[in-house]
Amino acid sequence: SPLRLIPFILAFWLFFGGIYSIAAQYGHMGPSNPLIFQNEKYISSGWREQLCVPDIRDDLESEPPERSINWYYLKNLPAEYTGFSPFGFSLDLLLPVVDLMQDKDWGPLIPTPEKSLWQELKNFSPPHWIRIAMWVETLIGWFISLLIVAVISGMARNTRDDE
Repeated sequence: SPLRLIPFILAFWLFFGGIYSIAAQYGHMGPSNPLIFQNEKYISSGWREQLCVPDIRDDLESEPPERSINWYYLKNLPAEYTGFSPFGFSLDLLLPVVDLMQDKDWGPLIPTPEKSLWQELKNFSPPHWIRIAMWVETLIGWFISLLIVAVISGMARNTRDDE
């Protein structure tokens, strides 16, 4: 029965939601939708300066958590932009057929890749682990979804056989 999968879905949802919540509190999550960066209304009105958000071009050499804004606690985020919800983000990744717009609008703030693989592995940061957690949760979500489809189709076949 597909109902047996519900505890597993809830456990994965709460576990990964907790990871994303901690990541957001430490400033490792940020907007990924270009709406916030490419809208002339925000750029020309000095919106970024009012929020003390460093210009990305001026901030290329610094580490993201120390110098950039924590988007999770940002109160002045434009109303038309989706606010970050760690558990909504987790549910969006876990349920592949549901689109809550969280995984499209938010993601980990991963530093620019290093030139060599060795340097990249040496500089593996918390946002890198968050990205891996996202990949794992997405794969788990697809696996559970396929399992549910298989169980439901098997149940439908069994009902036809009973007739």
